[in-house]
Amino acid sequence: MQLRPPVVDSPLICIVGPTASGKTGLALEVAPLFDGEVVAADSRQIYRGMNIGTSKPTMCEQKRLRHHMIDVADPFDEFSVVSYLRGALEAINEIESRGRTPFLVGGTGQYVEALTRGVSPAPANPEIRRKLEDDLVRYGIDDLAARLRSLDPVGAGTIDLKNPRRVLRAIEVKLATGKSIRELEERGQPARRTLVLGLHLPRAELSERIRLRVDMMIEQGLLDEARRLWSSGHGKDSVASRTIGYSQAFDYLFGRCTLAEAREATAVATRQYARRQMTWFRNRERVEWYPRGRDTVDGVSRRIREFLAGEGA
Repeated sequence: MQLRPPVVDSPLICIVGPTASGKTGLALEVAPLFDGEVVAADSRQIYRGMNIGTSKPTMCEQKRLRHHMIDVADPFDEFSVVSYLRGALEAINEIESRGRTPFLVGGTGQYVEALTRGVSPAPANPEIRRKLEDDLVRYGIDDLAARLRSLDPVGAGTIDLKNPRRVLRAIEVKLATGKSIRELEERGQPARRTLVLGLHLPRAELSERIRLRVDMMIEQGLLDEARRLWSSGHGKDSVASRTIGYSQAFDYLFGRCTLAEAREATAVATRQYARRQMTWFRNRERVEWYPRGRDTVDGVSRRIREFLAGEGA
């Protein structure tokens, strides 16, 4: 089965970049200038109850600028790229039906690519999947990640190797079809007029912003949020336990590390994730990069006006 956005003339403006680069802040300033609404492209902000640890836009920010594809799933739900694509397309169509402009904002490259290029899901193979799930229990995720790197180094380089669902899926596809999961993702032209704008910062500046963000999340109540998730059954074996910030919070809450160690581990994991995001966007998407600074809003707004006018599209 193939699932692609329809080929239309409607514009889609994307704001991408690594975590903590300021994407939400930029969207809050720029999108209202173009009667815009945000479609979030974040694989964790889709989950209810995971607010502080995912730096989800606040209710005040969501009132200021309407957001879609936030709080649409429970942390135990299976939410694939195809699930996201269906929901995001519905949101985009609804935004356009009211004569407004969709802004795709986020750092999950698979979501951005699904909307700009389409996806072609590979068929499931239950027999292979059952064997892999047994191996996961027996040998652990690190062993399966090493197996994937050996079987499909290209595919291994495009996914989160700490995410069991994605690692198992990539191995399943390779064993069932002989092809890399990357090969089965369609690489056609964008299905609509698309402008992809990216925010980038010097590494030292981004690292400091990440450190400050982690400190702020803890001050805002990340530990209490983690406790609520655990007590409501959204701890072990849910997406929260595989999410940066919550995973480290759980370690602290159950005495496996000190608060200082949890704080530092969160910052380190976030910096590593930011590097993977930048690698993805540099290798996979046609991004026009902008430095973060005083003139960013003016430069980005000028480029969007050109794009909407059909110049340089």
